[in-house]
Amino acid sequence: MGLPPLHLTCQVYELNKVTLLPFKSEFEHVSQPLDCAHIDLVGPIFPPSVSRYQYFLTIVNQFTSLKTVRLLKLKSELFDQFVIVKNSMENLHEPKLKMLVSDRGGEFLNQ
Repeated sequence: MGLPPLHLTCQVYELNKVTLLPFKSEFEHVSQPLDCAHIDLVGPIFPPSVSRYQYFLTIVNQFTSLKTVRLLKLKSELFDQFVIVKNSMENLHEPKLKMLVSDRGGEFLNQ
């Protein structure tokens, strides 16, 4: 007298079996440092940092691969921090920033 077979599924096991396809870059080739930069806002992060930062802004120069991170306590600081980084980049390179790419997450849209 045996027990019936037990069929259990484990979500962690199933997720670990999944293989991801490599990301296909659809970004155009750039030839100068400020042809294109990629920007993203991450947060809110919980718990906040010891200094009460809840967000961080990342900006990646597509040509040089230079990554810049700015810590933000409030989401409303985003524009001012971006302008500071953009001005700093433009002081180092000519011409001005031509294209800014985001994930269209809504944080860069006028409310």
